[in-house]
Amino acid sequence: MNNSKLEQRLYKATEQNEDLKYLTHTYEEVKVKMKKHLTSVQERFPHYSRHDVTHVKKIIDSIELILGKDRINKLSIGDVWMILVSAYLHDIGMLFSSDEEEEIWKFQSMDNFMSECEKGINNADILQAIKIIRNKDQNDQMKVNHSVTVLTAEYIRKNHAQRSRQIVDGNSPLSQLIKLPCQYAFRNEWEYVGKIIEHHGLDFSLILEEDFEPNLFPIPNCGNYHPRFVAALLRLGDLCDVQRGRFNEMSIAQFGLLPQISAQHYYKDQTMKHVHFNDKVIKMRAEIKFESITRELSDEQFPTKTKKEDFCQQVVYQHVQWFHMLKTELVNIDRYRDSIFPRGVPNHIAKFEPKIIVDTDEMILSLDDMRFNF
Repeated sequence: MNNSKLEQRLYKATEQNEDLKYLTHTYEEVKVKMKKHLTSVQERFPHYSRHDVTHVKKIIDSIELILGKDRINKLSIGDVWMILVSAYLHDIGMLFSSDEEEEIWKFQSMDNFMSECEKGINNADILQAIKIIRNKDQNDQMKVNHSVTVLTAEYIRKNHAQRSRQIVDGNSPLSQLIKLPCQYAFRNEWEYVGKIIEHHGLDFSLILEEDFEPNLFPIPNCGNYHPRFVAALLRLGDLCDVQRGRFNEMSIAQFGLLPQISAQHYYKDQTMKHVHFNDKVIKMRAEIKFESITRELSDEQFPTKTKKEDFCQQVVYQHVQWFHMLKTELVNIDRYRDSIFPRGVPNHIAKFEPKIIVDTDEMILSLDDMRFNF
């Protein structure tokens, strides 16, 4: 079995100490359940990038590379367990039942959501979907169905981190999906996992404000938990999954023309040609060829050369925006390292070296104010 370094650390500790077997047992159950359940996300979000176990494994891989072997060996077993479990559960809030969807559309929730979007969202696809729903009697059923999918996905996505916590805390109809025999014995740890996965979708400042008590000894030889540290790593690992192949081509074919924002993210991932991590540096290089992208764009969706070129510029902007978020995350972790890293674990953070090449020109990036020049 090709286990990750964090898994190897957990399993080795369990082999050496019977007191830790419940940690491994719980993690294995979570892993099996989420491997099965997360495949359903693609069915309800066909125009989104993958949020299945391939995404989870990328997050774990990124965390391991950023930490490095030496620091992994210095982590407490409690922190190792919490990193692994949180990675598998962080997107469980993307799941929803048909009853939940019916309730969203049946009552005032969706009307309120659409009204909020109309007032303050700069997303032409969402606004077009709202227009179709508002005038559904004047549109064919395919367009209406397509718009329902787009709006439901956006509604769930905006709240998925909070939904994930509700599921883990047992406050959702979907909580039965991950109910574990030993969950009661781990009620404090489970509460921390819920907080950690909720914070992957919140502002970074809230990690510092959250009451993450680091000293918890649930099992002999487990060591302290440091949930603030785990929450910061989860956010960072999530942002680092930007490599090619994150979109399911068959799902796209079944869905039809991607909304423009989804298409921009599709090409953002497709043009990420080089990604390199270690505990000293994170290197990412995007290579964007306008001609290659415009050749693939639909004339129906982008009828003119100008519209196609504008779309390519938006792909560039998506890279800049993503790099900005990643740099901001690294700067915040570095700034508050003393409040984040466990005592005894070296608290240096990797330097970020992004690069964007458009055709043959390398861009001059200013990620602090989101500007770019050739």
